[in-house]
Amino acid sequence: MFRKSISQWLLWFSLLGITRVLAATACLPQNQAQSGFTAKFYQYDFGDTITYSNPAYMAGGYTQRQLLGTKTNLNNILIAYGMKCRLWNGEVVTPKEPWNFDYSKCVNTDYIYQQQKGTIFGLNLYATDFTVELTGYFLAPQNGTYTFALSHVDDSAILSFGEGIAFDCCNQDDGANGNTNFSINAIKPNNGPTGHMNIDVELAANYYYPLKIVFTNTEQIAMLYTTVTLPDGTIVANDFNGYVFSFDSDPQQPSCTVINPLPFVTTTSTIPWTGSFTSSYTTETKIVTDSHGDGEGQVVVGVETPTTPPVLTTEYTPYSGSVTSTYSTESTWVTGTDGKTTPETIYHVETPTTPPVLTTEYTGYSGNITSTYSTESTYVTGTDGKTTPETIYHVETPTTPPVLSTSFTGYNGNGTSTFSTESTWVTGTDGKTTPETIYHVETPTTPPVLSTEYTGYSGNATSTYSTESTWVTGTDGKTTPETIYHVETPTTPPVLTTEYTGYSGNATSTYSTESTWLTGTDGKTTPETIYHVE
Repeated sequence: MFRKSISQWLLWFSLLGITRVLAATACLPQNQAQSGFTAKFYQYDFGDTITYSNPAYMAGGYTQRQLLGTKTNLNNILIAYGMKCRLWNGEVVTPKEPWNFDYSKCVNTDYIYQQQKGTIFGLNLYATDFTVELTGYFLAPQNGTYTFALSHVDDSAILSFGEGIAFDCCNQDDGANGNTNFSINAIKPNNGPTGHMNIDVELAANYYYPLKIVFTNTEQIAMLYTTVTLPDGTIVANDFNGYVFSFDSDPQQPSCTVINPLPFVTTTSTIPWTGSFTSSYTTETKIVTDSHGDGEGQVVVGVETPTTPPVLTTEYTPYSGSVTSTYSTESTWVTGTDGKTTPETIYHVETPTTPPVLTTEYTGYSGNITSTYSTESTYVTGTDGKTTPETIYHVETPTTPPVLSTSFTGYNGNGTSTFSTESTWVTGTDGKTTPETIYHVETPTTPPVLSTEYTGYSGNATSTYSTESTWVTGTDGKTTPETIYHVETPTTPPVLTTEYTGYSGNATSTYSTESTWLTGTDGKTTPETIYHVE
């Protein structure tokens, strides 16, 4: 925010510098630790440039305003709400690091007078005007000096550190306690630089220290940049994961407040027990106060160690099976003559009393193959009263070898062939059945007859012009296949005739041939070939 008076700037920054304090009191809350800060958001009037500079308001007066929402498990508390800026070339940008951006380049200066919505720590609200309270316990990882700093503050922020200043030990809910003894009081003046201030504190490792930050934005840009420098020089910036925790309030918890905390001491308490292994069963944090009233933190680790080595016992039980197997395991305790107990594990094992018997039963059947058709498991009780497992294999064996028969059937064909196969059973004189396979075969009853029929014709070549298949029934009533070949034979030899024709040439030559038929006085035709010769 740009508009603040010079008097305000002088008022707040008269306190600038580095303050060194000793955090004399620490906390050891026993409830379940929750990672991060707890944040509570409150309404603030847009454009109000007076209220946020009032220490009473920043110490708890904000709780008189409307509660907008609560967030828990906040590790990163960076606030960098940069409003949209329209540059002279028309480009619109939203700065991610507003403290490094020159807003004088923006042409949309009307944004200064407008309330705008945004998101802070995941909560949707008017980001131009709100107050947020952040509370938690800072867990010091080292002994030594820590430097806390608030940088780039726009508009107002305070940091309260320590028991009774931020809040009382084990009472985190009472952050708005009205204590105006702020550890850091930073405010950005009108038309001036952002607020900035450091504080150094001496802390003892492994203790929790109350921490509270209150931030207010009155209009436009919102910025808060928080850092802690550890004794070894490590800088933690904004993300306090592993360093800040929250606890449910329990003001009645005993020994929550540790005055003049001394470095932690870890001790081990060993307790004998009847188990077979060494284990840590509990961890206890407690405070031991010396004669001067100084508190020393102690972490006591309770360890159980076995007093007697465990005993392993095996119990064997005979049974009628053929395999040795462990069928159950039992854990128990044995009390010795000295009154101490010893852990005992009993393995219950079954062992066979008699080797198994294998029996084969054969059954005759009418097939021709020996095969096992079933298996039966049973128990046999011997004369000694003990049972023996028995496996019976049921096997079929053929009683009579199979018979092969051939049945011949006469037919009119001229080839022998098997036209079907039949499987059946034959019962013998002994009453037993025998498998029989019958092959049905056709055999010709009469050899085939071949006949030739000759037919005279007027040609001059003998040729078979057709073949005929038929059946002939003999005097015995049986049929015989007959094949008739029809053959043409010439009845008159052909006539050759030559006709001579005179011409003006000097060579005798045949210039054509003519085939024709002559009908004789007997009415028969004779083929004639006429050669025409010049």
